[in-house]
Amino acid sequence: MFKTVLCMLLTCFCYLVSVELCRRKERLSDSARDLSDCVGKAISMLGFLRSDVYKISKEAFGACFKSFDFDKTAPFPELWAKACESEFSDPETKRLALTAGEILGSSDAWSQAERLRILQEDIRLHAESMRQKYDSEKRIYKTVGAFSGLALSIMII
Repeated sequence: MFKTVLCMLLTCFCYLVSVELCRRKERLSDSARDLSDCVGKAISMLGFLRSDVYKISKEAFGACFKSFDFDKTAPFPELWAKACESEFSDPETKRLALTAGEILGSSDAWSQAERLRILQEDIRLHAESMRQKYDSEKRIYKTVGAFSGLALSIMII
């Protein structure tokens, strides 16, 4: 009886671990999609707040960066790089976010908006590819989790 309960618990545990791995991958694609939305907000704000990168970043990117300090006393590129490092775990999303920070305040508002539009499309494509990859791997993770739990259960019995 004890072995049966242990086997059932082990199977459930392995399945839950695989589900958590799926959730983490889903959050990665969600963060890229959120970054794309924030870039879109920044593009629309460039027409109103032409040169204040701190204000644009606070208003447009506040949803993406929980740890970004919008204090104007520190240099903007340094703050931006620090925030990207702590917020994004996917290297490609981090690279795209750093590029957005390099674009902000680099030239006139029209050029920034054009460069951000191109970047937004790159981010959107990256988020879409991450979502497709997640969808294809989701079933595999769950199946492997359940079968590894069953295999360990059989070894215990």
